[in-house]
Amino acid sequence: FFVFLIMATSLFIFTSFFFHWPRPLETYLPEENAVGAEVAQLEAAPPPLPDVEPALRDKIGKWVDRIFSLQDTNGGIKVLQRDPSSKPQVWSTAQCLKAVLSAQVNIDKYVAKIRTALNYIEAARRTEPQEGWGLFEEREYTQTEIAAWVVLARIESMESNVKIWQASELSRIVNLVESDLDLISKRQEADGGWTPFELSGAGFTRTYSTVMAVWALVEARRSSWMYQRIGAVYDDRIKNGVYWLLQHHNKQLGWVPNPNRSPQYEPFEGLTAQTLFVLSRAEANFPFIETDSVYINAEKSFAKKQEFGTRALWSNNRIHDGDISFRPSIYQLEPSTFLWFPWTVLELTHLSNDTSLSPDERGQATKLRREL
Repeated sequence: FFVFLIMATSLFIFTSFFFHWPRPLETYLPEENAVGAEVAQLEAAPPPLPDVEPALRDKIGKWVDRIFSLQDTNGGIKVLQRDPSSKPQVWSTAQCLKAVLSAQVNIDKYVAKIRTALNYIEAARRTEPQEGWGLFEEREYTQTEIAAWVVLARIESMESNVKIWQASELSRIVNLVESDLDLISKRQEADGGWTPFELSGAGFTRTYSTVMAVWALVEARRSSWMYQRIGAVYDDRIKNGVYWLLQHHNKQLGWVPNPNRSPQYEPFEGLTAQTLFVLSRAEANFPFIETDSVYINAEKSFAKKQEFGTRALWSNNRIHDGDISFRPSIYQLEPSTFLWFPWTVLELTHLSNDTSLSPDERGQATKLRREL
C-alpha cells in the first residue's frame, strides 16, 4: 500500500509539472502579494474601540451622587473624600456646581442641595480688607480665579434646563454676577493679563488667573440672562485678555503658569488644553480668534500629540515654588496641580468638531480622544 502511494504521488507530481494535471498546489493559494496586503491591512487596523459614551453617562450620574455625598451641613462641598476632617471650600464648591450643572444628567433631586451650596458661597464672601473669596475662609486676601469659578457656577444655575431659581429670584442672582464681574475686571493689568490677587506690578500676571477671568467674562457675554444686563461692556477687557494669552503662548511648550519667568522647559498640557478650550468659547463673539495664526497653530499642534495616548493619568504638572510668591508683597499662591487628562479630553472634543481644521486634523483629534 505504501509502495502504491509513493508511485501514485510520483506520477501525479510528474503529470502536474508537465501537463498541469492535477492542478499545481500553488494555484489553490492566494498570491504572495495578496497575502502580504491582507496581513498589512490587519496590522494597520486596530480592533474597534468599545463605545464609551453609554459607560460615561452611567459614570457621570455616579460622580454627581458622589459630589453631593461630600456636601457639608453648611452647604459647602468638601475637598477630600477620604478625610473626615476635610473642610468645604468655596473654590471646590463652585467647581463642583459648575460640573454638576454642566453634566447633562437628571439633577432634579439635587435642586435643593444646589441652592444650599450657592447660598454657602454667598455667605462665605469677604468684604474687607478685600472683596471676594480666599482659598480658606480665614485668608485675608482673595483670589481672582475663585471669583471666576463662582461666576461660572452662578451663570450655569441660571441657564440650567432644570429650574434652580424662581423667576422672582433671578434678578438677585444677576446682580450678584454683575458685582463679581466688576470685581474680576478691576484686577486686569494694563497689558491685558490678570493677577491672582488685588495687587499690581510688573511680572505679577499669571496665565491661570487670566484664563479664568476671560472665561467668566466670556460666559457672562454668552448668557442670555447676563447679556440683557451687561451687553458688550466687557468686550474690550475680553479682547485684551485674549491678546495677552496669544502673546504669551510658547511655541514649544504651549502655555505655562508664569510666562514672566524665563527660561522654561516644562510643558503644562492641562493648562494648555484649558486655555485652548476657553479661547474656543470666545470664538463666537470674537471671530478674530479663529484666524489668529498663534491660535490656529496651537490647535493643530495639540490635535496631533500622539504622546497623549500613552501618557499616565497621574502624570500632572505642579506649579513651581518660584512661581507662587509675589515679592515684595505678602501674597502667595497655593502650589496647584494642573490636571492634564480631563482638560485634554474636553479640548479634543472641541477639536473633533472644529470646522476650521481639515477633515484629517479633526479625524486625528477624534481618534486621540477615543483612545484617551
